[in-house]
Amino acid sequence: MAESRSRSPRRHPERRVRCLALSGEVLAEVELEPPAAVADLRAAVRESTDIDVGQSLRFLVGASELKDEDKVPSEVTALISSKDWVITGCSDGSAATWDATTGEYCQSLFGHDLSIISVALSPDSSSIATASSDCTVRLWSVRRQAWRLTLRGHRSCVLCVNFSGDGNFLVSASSDKTARVWSAGSFGECISVLRGHRKDVSWAAFSPDDSCIVTGSDDRTVVLWDAATLARRYTLAHSRRINCVTFSGDGARLAIACRSTEVVVWKVYAMSEVQEEHHLRHPADVFAACWNPKVLHQLAAAAADGRVIIWDAAAGWGRLLGRLFQHSKTTESLSLKAFLLGKDKRGRHRTN
Repeated sequence: MAESRSRSPRRHPERRVRCLALSGEVLAEVELEPPAAVADLRAAVRESTDIDVGQSLRFLVGASELKDEDKVPSEVTALISSKDWVITGCSDGSAATWDATTGEYCQSLFGHDLSIISVALSPDSSSIATASSDCTVRLWSVRRQAWRLTLRGHRSCVLCVNFSGDGNFLVSASSDKTARVWSAGSFGECISVLRGHRKDVSWAAFSPDDSCIVTGSDDRTVVLWDAATLARRYTLAHSRRINCVTFSGDGARLAIACRSTEVVVWKVYAMSEVQEEHHLRHPADVFAACWNPKVLHQLAAAAADGRVIIWDAAAGWGRLLGRLFQHSKTTESLSLKAFLLGKDKRGRHRTN
């Protein structure tokens, strides 16, 4: 009877790959089983180092960047950089984080009982704030992609939340006719309640230098508050309910989007004086507006017809610069960083 022998599958010897930082120091040495691609290398380096989820990791050979499908050489230079995030809130009470560079989904954040109405990212991109119809604001750690704090106190839906410029505080707006100022620290205590609006407070935000808090309401007024004393400084009356209020990056202008076809721009003189400057007209009712952080006098507005329009607010009566894209439904929110992000009523997000 012939003797049968089984052979073990032949294994390729593992390859050691050395990853250097830009300084020339060794960041990591990992072993990969051939055939290994750059995606495998990235996963191995993350596992063996303390590079967190908030940082992107790329690899260079000479001056050329390796793509994920490329084969891995024995030595590479690792390039670590902070990741730009897009945060979305959903009607099921969950939020999601996305890589702004690739558009890839990263992770979902669960905890709210009702729909999320507003989201904000701290200036250092370390924390996410979500405001919900369940009357709470939740804080999340970007690094851990996990819940950190729940801020309770509002008696009705929280319609808006924003961080201060230094990231130490938050301000929230609610349909309970109040805005609240919170600590963004370990305990998340409520520092003050801003009262005086007669209807839902739809918007609340800090000025870029954190000297002022601005609130907008369905009572057709915008109020500027002294952030140090929390005293009411100015009340700006408008003909329609307020959808959005936003400061330019230098704090010199304030744009107010009402439920009408125009955005009103006010000139702000270091809180000593506020003057109406422009009425910028949109073809449809405006739901959101934001300033370009790099070109401080450029203003974008999104409206019910799905269009986003850009103006130069410093030119005469406001010069139209162009139309970037068009959603098929009402565009309800807008953010401008290195790109524009808009969300329509179908829940679709587009960048340009």
